[in-house]
Amino acid sequence: MDAFTMWDKKIIFVDGWFIYMDGNGNNSIISHRQARTLESEYQSYQARMDVNKGGDPEERAFGCRGFTKKDGKFIYEKFRVDQLIVGEVASIPSILQIPRAINGIKINYIMKEAFKDETAIEKVILHEEIHTIGESAFEGCLNLCEVAFLDRHIEIRADAFIGTKLFSSEVSYLNKVLYKVDPNFKGALKVKEGTLAIADEALCGCTEITRIDLPDGLISIGDKAFTNCSGISALILPESVRTIGRNAFAGCTNLAFVVLPEGIEEIERATFFRCENLYEVNIPKTVRNISFDAFEGSGLFTAYEESNKNELYLDEWLIHYKYDKISSLHVKGGTVGIADMDSFKAKTIDSVTLPDSLKYIGDNAFKGARIESVILPQNLLRVGMSAFHGTKLKEVSIPKSVSEIKEWAFMNCDSIQKITVEGIETKIVWPAITGRKDKKTITICARRESNAKQYCAEYGERHGLVFLPWIEGCEE
Repeated sequence: MDAFTMWDKKIIFVDGWFIYMDGNGNNSIISHRQARTLESEYQSYQARMDVNKGGDPEERAFGCRGFTKKDGKFIYEKFRVDQLIVGEVASIPSILQIPRAINGIKINYIMKEAFKDETAIEKVILHEEIHTIGESAFEGCLNLCEVAFLDRHIEIRADAFIGTKLFSSEVSYLNKVLYKVDPNFKGALKVKEGTLAIADEALCGCTEITRIDLPDGLISIGDKAFTNCSGISALILPESVRTIGRNAFAGCTNLAFVVLPEGIEEIERATFFRCENLYEVNIPKTVRNISFDAFEGSGLFTAYEESNKNELYLDEWLIHYKYDKISSLHVKGGTVGIADMDSFKAKTIDSVTLPDSLKYIGDNAFKGARIESVILPQNLLRVGMSAFHGTKLKEVSIPKSVSEIKEWAFMNCDSIQKITVEGIETKIVWPAITGRKDKKTITICARRESNAKQYCAEYGERHGLVFLPWIEGCEE
């Protein structure tokens, strides 16, 4: 089947429909207009890369990608997606029923801007396997007045239905999702029982809301859901909440008290950014990752920065350490996780000691540090992206407890000679380990039946990785 490919994503044409496949098992039907938009944006990006990184002249770079210069602007005209069409393109009907599958391909989400500005649509019918409606998916569908789907939770991203006839009240719901609250809403807001989710930006900018009561059973809080709700001083999240989006409470300048429920696994980027009066937050034991700027600009972070403390701990997590104040980092006993850190700030760190209790090492935790050795604890579960990128490690052993080594974790470690991976099922995400600049080989010591051996087989020849069989601590 012919396809237009964009990295690991692709667009195909089947039975009158364009289908966007994101490479992670998510497939969405899209309009012909959106297929063209995606292709144009991709080719424009590639042309800019040819100019910025390849050094090509602008007109040549864009010309080679199918653009024509008109009135000083590059216009994309040679659409390859049009060449995928066999037969006729399905017209957008007034009642758009999303198919469960097309020619065996399951349709399970509606991608970003999938049907933007398709004014013919008056009603959308979704089936139960649709899990997400992407950002601006139906933006500008001026005549859309009804969305029908089963009584279940669907993630609805920002502006998915902006510019439609769906919402006219001060507090708008879509099925079991609180979709939008008028920014002029004043006083206390009681979210109705049965609500499963707060949509992206649902209450963004509602500065005059003074109290929010959330119902039991609420599952998720979207990106920027409560951003700049400066009138809220306290918030207790129901025990049912499992996900909180990026910037969810950013700019809640009067928020002084918040209780996060057990079950939360990640504290996303800028979750409490600029919560100036927030001095205490609990970290649930279920948390596995904390973003580097989750608490930046909050009261507790500002107080730490102004103090003589070199590390900021919250419960069992190391949230931050002052890169420029110390040369040696001794993570205290009982610490379960190290949060993501800002990139390449650890250049003054010469030595790191990690406790046996540690399970999670966040992204960029020691990126660029001058450490030559480190002992990874036997309970460690995850090594984050770029965690040891650019360090001076010479040798490292990955305990069998580690389930995943993320991208760039040991990239550009130009002194490294040997990496031992004890676990059979430890997943190594490309390009977690790549070659040395001096082209000297790196020995990957692991079991014959391991994922590490497969990684070596796939990338070793190109990157100077040599596999060495390993049996219970002894090389064969």
